[in-house]
Amino acid sequence: MEKASAGDNNLKQAQVVLFPPLVGLTLAVTSIFLHIFFPLNITSATIVIIAGIIILGSGIVLQVICLQVFKKAKTTPLFQKPTTNILESGPYARSRNPIYIAVFLQFIGLSFLINTWWLIAALPILYVYLRYGVIAREEQYLEQKFGEEYRRYRSNVPRWF
Repeated sequence: MEKASAGDNNLKQAQVVLFPPLVGLTLAVTSIFLHIFFPLNITSATIVIIAGIIILGSGIVLQVICLQVFKKAKTTPLFQKPTTNILESGPYARSRNPIYIAVFLQFIGLSFLINTWWLIAALPILYVYLRYGVIAREEQYLEQKFGEEYRRYRSNVPRWF
């Protein structure tokens, strides 16, 4: 991976250190193991399980839609490869990071589904990693690569919603 300084205008990709899905998966698996050995149940109400299914399903559907937008735009969600387009359609017309919102929904839904607070407790760690370890680097890369086009998009579309 190429090392870039803050003033480097020749970034070939976002300088993200760790693969975001791996970080999310690690936090999810750790939370599930913690729940097995140190249960922190939310409640015994069936409605929480139903809510979990709905929220988890919504997160999965949103993530699939986001990946379809990437495919249609002929670009990649993988930070190791160059971005070829700024996504401005579908969920990306309302949020610059809907794929990460989908991951948060999946964490919350899975937490309700398996009835544990551990996944909810992991969300702040995931947020900090994504916000500062991924999104900040992606934004720097996109601004350097696309310049005014990205600045216009960023001023019209919020980071989250």
